[in-house]
Amino acid sequence: MAEDGVYHERQRLQLCAVHAVNNLLQAADACRKQDLDELCAAYAPDAWVNPHRSCLGLGNYDVNVLIGHLHNRACDAQWWDKRRCVDTLPVDAAGFIGVILNRRERGWTFGLLASNHWVAARAVGGVYFDFDSKLSAPRRIGDKADFRIYLATQLAV
Repeated sequence: MAEDGVYHERQRLQLCAVHAVNNLLQAADACRKQDLDELCAAYAPDAWVNPHRSCLGLGNYDVNVLIGHLHNRACDAQWWDKRRCVDTLPVDAAGFIGVILNRRERGWTFGLLASNHWVAARAVGGVYFDFDSKLSAPRRIGDKADFRIYLATQLAV
């Protein structure tokens, strides 16, 4: 927990989905690798290579696992297609916590392979933050108007 009361979990292995959930819910124990691995096994019980995570078992979970875990925690997770207008995102709705974005990034293989990276963004104490687990600390976004600009920028990529 940071001095200002903002929890930020840093990147480890390919566990950005774990970090994104923990950062979104502001709790170190909201999601564990074991939780997501169990969902992967339940979604593809007979698969030799599970299609919902990295074939090496290091993480890199897909959206089905992420949404399944949030539902198991009694959180309503809704798929948001980037072609939709950000202004219609219900940030004022009761119970709205934040968003988890899936960014396409160049991998660690000399930039040759692209990979996906889960990132959480939400408000804490009325201030919105980018909780990218690859950052050394959460990045301050600002108020609700700044948050919508941030989302529009992220979704335009």
